Amino acid sequence: AFMHAAVIRQVIDYPLVLRERIDRLVSEKNNISSEIMSEIILIKDLAAGMKSLKTAEGNAGDEKNFILKLKSEIDSLKRDFSHVTGIIVKEPPTASLLPIKYKAKRNAVLAGVVGFFFLIFLAFFIEYIKNASRHSKKQ
Repeated sequence: AFMHAAVIRQVIDYPLVLRERIDRLVSEKNNISSEIMSEIILIKDLAAGMKSLKTAEGNAGDEKNFILKLKSEIDSLKRDFSHVTGIIVKEPPTASLLPIKYKAKRNAVLAGVVGFFFLIFLAFFIEYIKNASRHSKKQ
């Protein structure tokens, strides 16, 4: 019975685990996309700066190396991005075919016991209030 319950729990929890993984991968994909866009903007800014340096007789060798380094970093990020986008969900999560057995008898007995204790408490409380009011009237 314990193994059966564990299997049912695993079947129920597996779609949730998959959803968490998918959400985490989508978040990583979005982060990598924003990094790629910021790197592309940075490369464009550097290219514009490089053109102005060439016209102002600057040494553009270091800037070219920096741009090549940034391009290689962009290529690396694009490769990482392609790994994230290659995930396909083959079928949506489904509900378990085996129903969960509710313990109605246990719940009814528990409700009866709790109700019995509540009634006893209520009877003692009412008796206490009556005695307290009689005692206060005598004084």
